[in-house]
Order: sequence, then structure tokens, then C-alpha cells
Amino acid sequence: MFDRFTASQKPDVPEFGVVLIGAGALGSELAFQLAKCARSKVLVLDPEQLEARNLLRSRFLSQALSHEPDTDGPHCKATLLKAEAARTWKLSWNGAVSEIADTGLALLASYHVLCCCTDSALSRAETALAARLLGMPMLDCGVFGEGVSAGRVTWFATQQDAACYLCGMAENRRAQLLAYAASASLGCAAADRQNPMTGSSDAVRHTAQTAVKMLQTVQDGELPQTSTAWQLTYHAASDAWSDRPVILPRSGSCPWHDYHPGALVSLPWERPLAESLSRHATTHGDMVLQLHWPICTQAVCRNCRATAAPLHRVAWVRRRLHCSHCNGIGTLEPMSCVGAVASTDPLATCTPRQLHLPEHHLYLLRHAVAFPTPERSQDEPAP
Repeated sequence: MFDRFTASQKPDVPEFGVVLIGAGALGSELAFQLAKCARSKVLVLDPEQLEARNLLRSRFLSQALSHEPDTDGPHCKATLLKAEAARTWKLSWNGAVSEIADTGLALLASYHVLCCCTDSALSRAETALAARLLGMPMLDCGVFGEGVSAGRVTWFATQQDAACYLCGMAENRRAQLLAYAASASLGCAAADRQNPMTGSSDAVRHTAQTAVKMLQTVQDGELPQTSTAWQLTYHAASDAWSDRPVILPRSGSCPWHDYHPGALVSLPWERPLAESLSRHATTHGDMVLQLHWPICTQAVCRNCRATAAPLHRVAWVRRRLHCSHCNGIGTLEPMSCVGAVASTDPLATCTPRQLHLPEHHLYLLRHAVAFPTPERSQDEPAP
């Protein structure tokens, strides 16, 4: 891990970059606050299309849609916010209809903070892993309950001894979530989404404003060294908000704090992995591509029992892939998956694009481990 905010590397004000993950009620309000502050470097990520419920809870999305040409076609939230930032504030934002796990790490690395505003526990975990890999801080925002005037803003620091998003989970919940995203066997069912973030409009606005203040503090060089959550609560008697900070402890059983030697490198998107791995081989031996999220190589539909070879990450198969036979969405269940690719593996003949790995990505390479073959004595029969 590396600290992107040393004193000699304090980012210039115009270039301070924020990746905003999630453009629903809270995410779009945060986008509105960032636009008002003339934040010029923002990347908005959201894979979803605009729905009627989004318009009821987001003034920014409603405003953005009102400026779009009349059409019956779908509108994507990320591109709507990008267009509105350009139209109203003359800001050249980037927007991608993509999940965080399908966004290249090389693209994310040109920003400074990952700011998560989704109601998906898995999206938060995917954001947390990207943050750990890149040594970037993560700012996580949320509101609570239908009409409840309460929210939270959580800062996850880059230090190795600071808590990450997974640290705050119970071990069984953490295991369920990682099984959902990385295992062919679910074991216990793990819900992907939490309850939608449907707090009061005041809670949404105050939470977004608090997050923007935090980002300004970071840009000014005051970087928190510990992971801290601020609980935001409105008190009607005094007509005021309180923000009680809580230091988050690191979990000793969190799998993302172990040190794993390796190098993050770029690889050609259209070149077979076998060629790329051979080019990176060293005098110490061959290299293996360690996938950040395992790829499903075979799946079966729970509805019609048809099989498929998706060659896509496990969580995406479970949530989004259509069955080509019954057209069911999210009905394919992984049967086998691959977490690493060596130059001699069958998947090494594929390019990163064919494996649905992101463009502009950074890949984790590790030295292949060769286990010596034990010598047989002359009297020992051959197997």
C-alpha cells in the first residue's frame, strides 16, 4: 500500500479527483453538492437506468432529465449527471454505466478518493477492495430508514492498521458476502442488497454536505490516519444536527489486511494472457495473474437447467447475466470458477477483453510457485 497524500504530493486544487459510486438519491445529492463547489474532476459510476422512484427522491436527477430531449428510451443515471454538470456548471465530468468492479483500476488511480453512496453491500465491498489495492482512501455515505433524519459518513484510511469496510462485519456475514462474489458454492444465501437508503430529504442533504466538507478537509491536507464513522442525527428540540465520531477498530480476521507480495501492472487488453505473462516472466520464474474477483467458467440456470460458459466475474453472473434459453435474469448459478491464470492454463489463450476484464486495468501478477517432485527410492514402485 502507498500513501497518495504525503506532504510533497498534496494534490492541486483543480485536479483533486473524486470517484462517486452510486447515483441514486444520496449519490445524486452528493453530485449536486460537488457541482456547486465546482469540483472539476469527478467520475460518476452507476450501472442502473433511471427509474420513477429516483425522480421522486432526487432533485438533481429530476433537473437533469428535464433538460434531456423527449424520448421513450432509457436514461442512465451516470450519464445524466455527467451531462447536467456540463450543462449547468460547465464541468467536464466523466460518467460510466458500470459497476465499480468493472471499472479499470488504472482509471480509478488517476483520482484521489473513492466515495461510495450505494445501497449494495457488495458494491461497498468491491469499492473497498479497489481502495486497498490502490492505496486510496474510501469515503462511505448512507442514510437510514424511511423518513428518518439520520445518516452516517465513514472514512476508511489507507494505513495497514486502519479498519476497512469488511472489518466492521460479523465474520459470518463477511463469509456470506465473499462467497456470493467469489465462490461457486454459496452455502448460506447472502442478500446482495441492503434496505434501500430512503432517509428523509434533510438527512440526504446533510449527509451529502458533510461528505463534501470531509473531501475539502482531505484536499487541504488534513488526512485522518484512522478509520472513523460520523453518526449524523437531527434533534428536533434544538433544531440542530450532531455528528458523533466513532473510531473503527481493525478486525484481526479480515482477509484484506494480509500482505500479499505482487505487482500491479497494465496488460494489453487485446493480447492473449499467455503472451503477456511470458513477457513478464523473470529469472525467478513464471508469473501468474491473480484475479481480483474470480471468473465463472461454467454455470447452470436454476429455472431451465441450461448450462453456460459465461467467462465473467462470479457476482456479475449471479446478479445480471441473462440465461440464453429462458431469458431469466440472475438465474445462472456458478458451478466452477477460476481465481488465477497461469500461462499454461486454458484461459490464458483468451484476452482480457474476452474474459470481461476492465479496459484500462491494473493486474496483480505473482510468481508461480513450483512444488518440487519428491524423489523416489530405487525400490519404490512407480505410481
